[in-house]
Amino acid sequence: MKKKFTPFKMALCLSMMIAMFAVLLLSACSSGDSKANNETDVVDIPYAGNDVISSEYQEKNYSDSQTDYEALYQQTAPSVVSVKVTYDAGFGFYSSTATNTGTGFFITSDGYILTSSSLFTVSGRDGITDITIKTYSGVTYSAEMVYIDQTVSRTPYRNLVSIDNSDITLIKISDSESAGETFQAVTIGNSESVLYGEDCYTIATFSDEDDDLEWLISDGIVSRPESDRVSNFMLTQTENFFDGSFEYLLQTSIATNEGNEGAPVFNGKGEVIGLMNLSAEETLMFQNNESFGISFATPSKAFQTVLSEASDAISGLELHPVYTDADFTEQRQESLLYNENDVALISSASNIVEQEILKENEFLIADTSSEIVFNDQTGQNDESDSVAVSVAKQKLNGTVKIISYGTSTGYGNTSSVSSVSEGSGFIITQDGYIVTNLHVINKNTSQNEAAGNSANATVDVSGTYNYAVFDNAKIDGKYVLFSLEIVSYDQKEDMAVLKFVNTFSYYNENEQKISGFENVCSLETDTVSQGESLVAIGNALGYGLSVTEGIVSVAEMSGYISEYGHNFIQTDCPINSGNSGGPMFNVNGNVVGINSMGLSESLQAYENVSWVIPAASLQQFLDETNAGSVSDGVVFSSADIQYSIA
Repeated sequence: MKKKFTPFKMALCLSMMIAMFAVLLLSACSSGDSKANNETDVVDIPYAGNDVISSEYQEKNYSDSQTDYEALYQQTAPSVVSVKVTYDAGFGFYSSTATNTGTGFFITSDGYILTSSSLFTVSGRDGITDITIKTYSGVTYSAEMVYIDQTVSRTPYRNLVSIDNSDITLIKISDSESAGETFQAVTIGNSESVLYGEDCYTIATFSDEDDDLEWLISDGIVSRPESDRVSNFMLTQTENFFDGSFEYLLQTSIATNEGNEGAPVFNGKGEVIGLMNLSAEETLMFQNNESFGISFATPSKAFQTVLSEASDAISGLELHPVYTDADFTEQRQESLLYNENDVALISSASNIVEQEILKENEFLIADTSSEIVFNDQTGQNDESDSVAVSVAKQKLNGTVKIISYGTSTGYGNTSSVSSVSEGSGFIITQDGYIVTNLHVINKNTSQNEAAGNSANATVDVSGTYNYAVFDNAKIDGKYVLFSLEIVSYDQKEDMAVLKFVNTFSYYNENEQKISGFENVCSLETDTVSQGESLVAIGNALGYGLSVTEGIVSVAEMSGYISEYGHNFIQTDCPINSGNSGGPMFNVNGNVVGINSMGLSESLQAYENVSWVIPAASLQQFLDETNAGSVSDGVVFSSADIQYSIA
């Protein structure tokens, strides 16, 4: 039977507003170095047009950069333990016990262990009765709690204690059982130097009502090194998950299961860069939307803070964990904005959308009259980089989050914000043309699908205010919105072209100021091959740009050509609501298509079945836009889109 597939939909809370995420989004580009001398003349570089250009990427042998998980498992598994916390779950005359099962890891050779605080959150009458740990060698020990990361709020009448969401607890094997024994401790890596796309893995316990499976290894990549968007991490409408005990979460593609609480997240060198934080999955965004390939970990930088607090609070406690960088030196890419102090920002709203954005206070809005200057974005690849890391380094800053605000006019000719959607897009020309899905900016998308129709059954883009957000462009800690104008759309094939309103330029590696954008994505229009490796970058679930990887499942899926006018590339690459409109890259960093849709949650037997509009279809749409007429769409303004074919 033919199965219907639909774009993933999601509700995104922007403070008090409900934002509907348009489906799947993935995109990418790069970042860079600051250049001095604002007086340097602007150099106009002639466009290459549609000429075939050579890619800046070199074909990579996947095995050359593949992490040896077999060797790493043998190296690091002995540092991991299974943790059981037994507590009294009885009430009144009824006596019973229950057990929380999770994972932990040795941080010192004398038996100190970090694990998850969630294991110690119990509702029983008399609380915890027993803590046991089981080592990789199969020996079981009793343990005792040493310190739990918590906040005590003192009132005139009592102390209110809450467990901090950093989810870190320090326990120790009982001295009476561990006398003279030495345990293999982990090396704690620097979470401040983690890269997009970097290989990672965990070794953890899987636990259900009937059984425990211990020391299971699961691999993935770091999809986003710093996930910290407050509106995405709300436990209630007013309670924020970031409670001051830590600054951000590592976002990974590692699959999580019950019993993974407290498990170490290792990098490709076998260093611990985080602790699996399953409590983050209890936030509203995660609970209210299906997710694929998204999990979170407390960064290792927070370990040091908690261990220091423990040493200060407990007399005689001496801890000597091994750090690769005890200073946790930050090695993030610097801000894209070269002239952030000169960017004119809108402070007084001129329309209902600007009024709403300023009230929400999450974003800043760049005045369209302001020139935007970016730093040099020449990415520095390393020979040991994986394909995902290499693509992210070079293409992250050519990918943008797209936010579309729809307005409507009501009684008394008053305007209001009627819809908010988030998706992704990618830059295809030096002068600032962007590609995305039409359903990202179509005000009617939600009502079309609610009626059981396709996302673009009817289209209304009038009265929309569309913005792009660069993942590495902040002013005073807030992301900046850059205005976009709609150039054209194709209703049947679900594509749209937008263009930046602001004037952009950048400093190149020779300290020349160049007009336009440095990071431009080239199209690869040849048919992909089944099994070919893919990398996606996009605004998954609104957390911000993240990286995922997979392969081509079906090169030319033709089942819906009559509805959409093209074949699709089918992939198992994890993509989520919010990824719509973003690019799918091959191993050479060229765009093979636009991430567009996937099987909805109504088909629960399926996971990671997603579809990509081929770059060849995009090329045809761009050519029609340049010619001034799209067969199944609208061209709003004349365009000369000088895209590149790799």
